[in-house]
Amino acid sequence: MTPATPIEDPVADVFHPGEQAMQARVGMRERMAAVGAVVMRDHMPDQHRELFEKLPTLLLGALDAQGQPWATQLAGPPGFAHTPDARHMQIATAPDAADPVLSQLAPGDAVGVLGLEPHTRRRNRMNGRVTSFGDQGLSVQVTQSFGNCPKYIQARQPGLRPAPRPPGPPQWLGADLDAAAIARVRQSDTLFIASASAPRPGAARGEGVDVSHRGGEPGFVQAVQTDHGVVLSLPDYPGNQFFNTLGNLTQHPMAGLLVVDYEEGGLLHIAARAEVLWGATACAPWPGAQRVLQLTVQRAVWRPQVLPWRWTPPVAAPQFRAMRAQGPASV
Repeated sequence: MTPATPIEDPVADVFHPGEQAMQARVGMRERMAAVGAVVMRDHMPDQHRELFEKLPTLLLGALDAQGQPWATQLAGPPGFAHTPDARHMQIATAPDAADPVLSQLAPGDAVGVLGLEPHTRRRNRMNGRVTSFGDQGLSVQVTQSFGNCPKYIQARQPGLRPAPRPPGPPQWLGADLDAAAIARVRQSDTLFIASASAPRPGAARGEGVDVSHRGGEPGFVQAVQTDHGVVLSLPDYPGNQFFNTLGNLTQHPMAGLLVVDYEEGGLLHIAARAEVLWGATACAPWPGAQRVLQLTVQRAVWRPQVLPWRWTPPVAAPQFRAMRAQGPASV
């Protein structure tokens, strides 16, 4: 996440020091300072509000009491996320002891929100602060709003599962995961990642939580068993150069991953420590990658059948065909 400086301020840089450092490393610092002043807002534009309000799912990221980011996916009928005005969002959800995000949220906490419509590949981000949370729902005040490009999104459409089963009990896993969890990670083509620019809620003006999307062809996430547990590796493909996630990780190298079971509605939440790897050798397994994100699993929780949706088979994002043709990137 980046500071919530109003775009009317022509002097302040909207990117925090971690993002600035990443942008400088790739030679984009001055350009991104100018771009950020235009695209980063302290309110949701109408087209973002329209997208949020028609979605059947919403991604949410937050920190636990130890400063560990977690990501989750919420679900409901379109309209379960409502924006009464451009600076507030209300979400029809309630505390849930089994959910690593919804079990800990409290007023004042920083949250990252991602609205993603897979079949149109539209996605918008909204980061903010919780103003209230209880059985009546979750209310968030906007601190930052911006859009994202459609790259790397696998197209899917949702439909209600026939006679969905009730959610199964959560299954907590250690750093080694288990065979089923490792298989889910290795077979995935979509991943969500929560990160934070500061470990403490309210640590500094504008510091907070962000949740973002990562996509690839099935198998794009590698999982290797080590003496310290499972280590996951995934590519960082060319993007908008904001470096929201990687910039956060330079300041607070902890991440919360989310793998969605699009067939049966389960969620695999993973807490990990993060490191960014540079260079052609690290990127070699992934044509087109510019960096690699390496994540050492700390713990995880598998929550079966918690979502009501069954999704159509994916239509691959067109960028992957082009990247295969060009071969490994030289970085």
